[in-house]
Amino acid sequence: MGLSYPFIDILGDGYSSFVYSKYLPVTATNLAAQAGTAGYGTIPLPADFEPSGQAYGYNASIGGIFSNAYGALSKDALVTTSFVPSGDVGPWPVELYVLIGIL
Repeated sequence: MGLSYPFIDILGDGYSSFVYSKYLPVTATNLAAQAGTAGYGTIPLPADFEPSGQAYGYNASIGGIFSNAYGALSKDALVTTSFVPSGDVGPWPVELYVLIGIL
């Protein structure tokens, strides 16, 4: 699908975080989203998402979280993701949120 460029400062304020990506998988049945994506100069790739209508799904056989996008016409995988929860990371301390709020 090409390269993605993180941390593009479109506003010129020195800290806003935008991402530029030439291609973006967009729901195949949402023509307004496809037109809006194209209006920003990004090429929409009509896609079918799994799980449908959800940000992420859970696969009990691998014990992980996933999200996939497939080409609406070709059925080729455009994006596949899989995350396995780590038991080593505990909850973030309140001090971290206070520090982030100050920055």
